[in-house]
Amino acid sequence: PTMVLTGRRRFSAALSPLLISWITTPGASALRVGLASTLTTRRGGAVRSKADRSEHFFAALANDAGVECAALGVKDFHGIRGVFAREDLPSAARAIAVPSSEALQVTTGQPRPSWAPEAVWKGSKWDTRLALCLLRASSEKPISDARRQWLCMLPDSFNTPFFWSEEKVASLGYDPAVRAIFTQRQEWAARYDQLSAATKSNEKDFELPSRERFYWALSCVRSRAFSGPYAGGTLQGALQQMAFGSALAGTYVLSGLGTLDQAANGLLAVVISIIASDFFFARFSPAKRYVLCPWIDLLNHHSSQAGSQLAYEYFTDKFAATLDPRSAPLKAGDQVLISYGPRSNDQLLQYYGFVEPGNPHDTFEMSQEAFLLALNVAVPYDPPLLRRLRDAELTAPDAKVFFSRDGA
Repeated sequence: PTMVLTGRRRFSAALSPLLISWITTPGASALRVGLASTLTTRRGGAVRSKADRSEHFFAALANDAGVECAALGVKDFHGIRGVFAREDLPSAARAIAVPSSEALQVTTGQPRPSWAPEAVWKGSKWDTRLALCLLRASSEKPISDARRQWLCMLPDSFNTPFFWSEEKVASLGYDPAVRAIFTQRQEWAARYDQLSAATKSNEKDFELPSRERFYWALSCVRSRAFSGPYAGGTLQGALQQMAFGSALAGTYVLSGLGTLDQAANGLLAVVISIIASDFFFARFSPAKRYVLCPWIDLLNHHSSQAGSQLAYEYFTDKFAATLDPRSAPLKAGDQVLISYGPRSNDQLLQYYGFVEPGNPHDTFEMSQEAFLLALNVAVPYDPPLLRRLRDAELTAPDAKVFFSRDGA
């Protein structure tokens, strides 16, 4: 059957051979119409723009921090802050590269920082850990001018559905989205309660943030962080190991403990070990890193930029943003966009505070029970049709059915 999904609340159906048309009612317009007109390509739902700070951040402070970037600036695009190209940029350009020391990051299996109580760190998920790092960074003194400016540029508040009234959430008229939002509220509330309990029972001098501040930090992390594989090694660390190995090899020969060939073989073993650890085994490691990176976090999203990349560069020890090689070159004044990944509009709205019109990754979810009821409205079931539905395993009332924008 061919299915055309045109809304998210009410069904009208006709068979040619089978056409289900899904039509949005006014009460549900916030998800696809009203929000799409005001929150397009906006990360995090920040309430107010800070373009004046951003301009300085991309100029002098970027240079002082060792950030490599093309000729970029910051301005408003239809009321939304974004990064623009000051001059033409080719496709696949390396737009920004930020030293890893400027980023906040947590990794799989990372030992707890000295400032974090064991019970707090051990029982926390990656986003809670990164949120705690952000709260820690915002209270540290002294800090660099770049770090201070970045913290000042973060949103003061968020308009994501997590902070909406129950009435406004219900106005979405789409049960899967409403359930996801209320589940998020329950999970974040439980995390704060666990953090509070762990803090009270620990002897470390750890200052418990307010609930509102904790939710703010989690919102920053969920709307601005990115993730990737984690190898654990850096070029600087590898060079230090090789220098130490070379010193040992030289001492081994000069002290008469062995031959030059033996020392060379030992040094070669060190080099092979470094290569295997940093390049080969890293590809198969399940370890991940989660990163909150200044400068890069100013880039806005569009699904058309699916070929863009955010990556850790081993040889420069930097996090870099590379533009989509399949997109057209940028003209001076164009906005520099990346993709946050194949996110549906439900995900974009829940965590980033916007929806994307024409999002190719958008999906529609409904229970199989509701799906069968909609089919029955279109055409009454007869025994042969019921047998076909059973054969297609479409008769489980507690199962879910997902449709893409084109009806697949």
